[in-house]
Amino acid sequence: MPMPMDLFYRRFSTAWKLRHFFSVPFELTGTMFSGIYLNLASAKPYLSWIRFISGFYYGVESISILQWESIESIKCVNIPGVPCIKTGTEVLGRFGYGENDFWRNCACLAIMYCIFHFIAFIMVTKRSRGTPVY
Repeated sequence: MPMPMDLFYRRFSTAWKLRHFFSVPFELTGTMFSGIYLNLASAKPYLSWIRFISGFYYGVESISILQWESIESIKCVNIPGVPCIKTGTEVLGRFGYGENDFWRNCACLAIMYCIFHFIAFIMVTKRSRGTPVY
């Protein structure tokens, strides 16, 4: 989704430094709530909704599902204070991911892709109005 997001941010300003002023907080927040840096199972309910507006969340969860769903058995090492996770499904649950959410994630990514392309199209159309095209 970088291209439609870039077109979206270009609407704010032609200066690339000012575009980064808008894009960095959005992308940083999206990355934080994707599940890479923050355990989504332990996130506060009033903040956990942020993950659903992040494309990073859907991508990371889908990759995790593909990686862990086929793991049937994990050998446990008895270390005090470390939980014994025995299957790939338990790994997904530990990180707050659902095993059956793969196709939902694909649909949400496709919807976000279409929405951002549509917004970018409208913004480019507005920006190019009055400018002759040869």
